[in-house]
Amino acid sequence: MTATRFHQPLRALCAILWVLAGPLSADTIPPQPQNPGEHSSVACKDGSVRDDELARAIADNLPRDADGNPQVKDVKVFVQSCYGGGILDDIGRLLSPPNVPSPGVRWVGGSAASANEYSWGPDNKWITDNGSGMGDYWSNTLIGEISGNVQEDVDVAGAQDPAGMFGAVNIEHGVMEHPQTASGNGGDGVSWGIGDATTEHSVVAFSGSAEPRHANDVQNFAQTCQNMWGGRANVNSVTGGTRQQLLDMVANAARYCHSDKQLVVYISGHGDTEFDPTELPIVMGGPGGQPIIWDPPPIGWWRNWSGVLPLHAGWLAGLAMMDYQGLEPDPRLRILIDAPDPLYGPEWELLLNGSPILLPPLVEPGLEYLLPVDWHAIREGDNLLTLSFVMTGQSLDQPPGQSLTFLKLELLSGPITEATATEIIPEPLTLLSLAGGLAVLGGYARRRRASGAGARQGTRSHSLVQ
Repeated sequence: MTATRFHQPLRALCAILWVLAGPLSADTIPPQPQNPGEHSSVACKDGSVRDDELARAIADNLPRDADGNPQVKDVKVFVQSCYGGGILDDIGRLLSPPNVPSPGVRWVGGSAASANEYSWGPDNKWITDNGSGMGDYWSNTLIGEISGNVQEDVDVAGAQDPAGMFGAVNIEHGVMEHPQTASGNGGDGVSWGIGDATTEHSVVAFSGSAEPRHANDVQNFAQTCQNMWGGRANVNSVTGGTRQQLLDMVANAARYCHSDKQLVVYISGHGDTEFDPTELPIVMGGPGGQPIIWDPPPIGWWRNWSGVLPLHAGWLAGLAMMDYQGLEPDPRLRILIDAPDPLYGPEWELLLNGSPILLPPLVEPGLEYLLPVDWHAIREGDNLLTLSFVMTGQSLDQPPGQSLTFLKLELLSGPITEATATEIIPEPLTLLSLAGGLAVLGGYARRRRASGAGARQGTRSHSLVQ
């Protein structure tokens, strides 16, 4: 069944109740924190960009004045992907005091999903069959909300998200995404700058996927920015992009910022969740943030290296959802070793919860390897990863006499695509907004806010398009 006529009044009522009951973005909103070792990544055509890597591409490339202060008016980051909320905490960590390299940058952001869940989108076949310009649910809603204050618009988009708490997807399926809003250093006061003739805008719109809904996301966001800001915006967009393209686009956009220029980064596509055990507070009895070292035991006996990887519920949920949709889950273990000599793979056994992870015949120091992992071996909660030396006919007397350092030992979910709701028809006003450009976007935002002005008066302030 479709979910338009029956569900729209219920959604509207629920959204009004949410506005009345919830905090209305009067202050900055700290991002949802991730636990040590947890990361979210942007899936690209040829790999992924981890959240801290993306945040550094922004922070490390902002110009600075003689006192070391970053020169940018503000930073906006929007993420339409599975586990996207986890990207925001790294943005905040690097752009907020007392951290370096960019203390005190005003920033605001939002994501379709939290750090530990997959997101939702319309079916690609539906989009293609209908010649639709529709993108993902949260992104469509965000574009329809653009008006004045960014944080307030992201908040309202979260409440109006068709796949959110009060949305038709949740009402129909009993599942939902939890859109995130976050800001720092006064980011609650950041505006879109519509009608501001002095502010310039450096925009990146990127997707590592070229699927119809993601291509539409990028095109819709890029076009909306161009409509809003015209010649004051430098908009660069890519679909089906690579790791290096994303990092270069973000770094270049940041590099050319100044005190009257806003940096805007929009990302769509698939997302990964990752776990890096080297970041745990205690690794093998030592401090966290250190490489993992396998020390050879004395002659005549051997021991295992083992570590527990606590994985959030979104790992198994995302992999199972992929399998349910007929897609192939592709989790991997990324390893990078430092050792005097190459390792002979058959002499080692690597297990995740007792399930073997096969090493290549020769593991060269200094080279990264992505080892396939059976997704059925992954559990919610604690997962045991073990490494042991296997005695062979040539080495029965003693194990290897060298230390083995893992510079990288990261478990990756692989790209997780969104769950899809094929029977959900987009609301006509959303499609009209996407087709009609900025005038319709602003008019729709004014009309919808005007209908609830009595409830919101005194709590929200907007610089609406006139």
